[in-house]
Amino acid sequence: MERLKITDMAIAEQGYRYLQRDLDTGLYPAVEGLKNLQRFMRTYNPRVGEVNATDLVDDSVVRGLIDNGFVEKIFHSYGLKY
Repeated sequence: MERLKITDMAIAEQGYRYLQRDLDTGLYPAVEGLKNLQRFMRTYNPRVGEVNATDLVDDSVVRGLIDNGFVEKIFHSYGLKY
Protein backbone atom coordinates (compact mmCIF):
# COMPACT_ATOMS: atom_id res chain seq x y z
CA MET A 1 0.00 0.00 0.00
CA GLU A 2 2.79 2.37 0.91
CA ARG A 3 4.79 1.95 -2.29
CA LEU A 4 1.68 2.20 -4.46
CA LYS A 5 0.37 5.11 -2.37
CA ILE A 6 -2.94 3.37 -1.75
CA THR A 7 -4.78 4.63 1.31
CA ASP A 8 -7.96 2.55 1.09
CA MET A 9 -7.44 -0.87 2.71
CA ALA A 10 -10.44 -2.39 0.88
CA ILE A 11 -9.06 -1.41 -2.52
CA ALA A 12 -5.61 -2.74 -1.64
CA GLU A 13 -7.12 -6.02 -0.44
CA GLN A 14 -9.20 -6.35 -3.60
CA GLY A 15 -6.12 -5.77 -5.77
CA TYR A 16 -4.16 -8.33 -3.77
CA ARG A 17 -6.92 -10.92 -4.25
CA TYR A 18 -6.95 -10.25 -8.00
CA LEU A 19 -3.19 -10.78 -8.09
CA GLN A 20 -3.47 -14.02 -6.16
CA ARG A 21 -6.05 -15.28 -8.63
CA ASP A 22 -4.73 -13.92 -11.92
CA LEU A 23 -0.96 -13.61 -11.58
CA ASP A 24 0.98 -16.00 -13.76
CA THR A 25 3.09 -17.93 -11.29
CA GLY A 26 4.76 -20.09 -13.90
CA LEU A 27 8.40 -20.49 -13.04
CA TYR A 28 9.63 -21.83 -16.34
CA PRO A 29 10.60 -19.44 -19.12
CA ALA A 30 8.10 -19.16 -21.93
CA VAL A 31 9.84 -20.69 -24.95
CA GLU A 32 7.10 -19.27 -27.17
CA GLY A 33 8.03 -15.80 -25.93
CA LEU A 34 11.67 -16.44 -26.80
CA LYS A 35 10.64 -17.60 -30.27
CA ASN A 36 8.59 -14.42 -30.79
CA LEU A 37 11.55 -12.29 -29.73
CA GLN A 38 13.77 -14.32 -32.04
CA ARG A 39 11.46 -13.63 -35.00
CA PHE A 40 11.66 -9.91 -34.24
CA MET A 41 15.44 -9.89 -33.81
CA ARG A 42 15.96 -11.87 -37.02
CA THR A 43 15.03 -8.75 -39.00
CA TYR A 44 18.14 -7.07 -37.56
CA ASN A 45 20.44 -10.06 -37.64
CA PRO A 46 19.45 -13.10 -39.72
CA ARG A 47 21.90 -15.34 -37.80
CA VAL A 48 19.62 -15.10 -34.76
CA GLY A 49 17.32 -17.47 -36.64
CA GLU A 50 20.00 -20.17 -36.51
CA VAL A 51 19.68 -20.47 -32.72
CA ASN A 52 17.28 -23.03 -31.29
CA ALA A 53 15.32 -21.11 -28.64
CA THR A 54 14.81 -24.21 -26.52
CA ASP A 55 18.59 -24.58 -26.23
CA LEU A 56 18.69 -21.23 -24.42
CA VAL A 57 16.57 -22.48 -21.52
CA ASP A 58 18.15 -24.27 -18.56
CA ASP A 59 15.42 -25.16 -16.11
CA SER A 60 17.58 -27.33 -13.86
CA VAL A 61 17.72 -24.74 -11.07
CA VAL A 62 13.95 -24.27 -11.06
CA ARG A 63 13.38 -28.03 -11.16
CA GLY A 64 15.70 -28.45 -8.17
CA LEU A 65 13.80 -25.83 -6.17
CA ILE A 66 10.52 -27.50 -6.99
CA ASP A 67 11.78 -31.00 -6.25
CA ASN A 68 13.08 -30.11 -2.80
CA GLY A 69 9.82 -28.39 -1.81
CA PHE A 70 11.22 -24.86 -1.60
CA VAL A 71 8.83 -23.38 -4.16
CA GLU A 72 5.75 -24.88 -2.56
CA LYS A 73 6.85 -23.58 0.85
CA ILE A 74 7.35 -20.03 -0.46
CA PHE A 75 4.08 -20.02 -2.37
CA HIS A 76 2.26 -21.28 0.71
CA SER A 77 3.81 -18.57 2.90
CA TYR A 78 2.27 -15.94 0.57
CA GLY A 79 -1.09 -17.68 0.42
CA LEU A 80 -0.60 -18.80 -3.18
CA LYS A 81 -1.31 -22.22 -4.62
CA TYR A 82 1.35 -23.95 -6.61
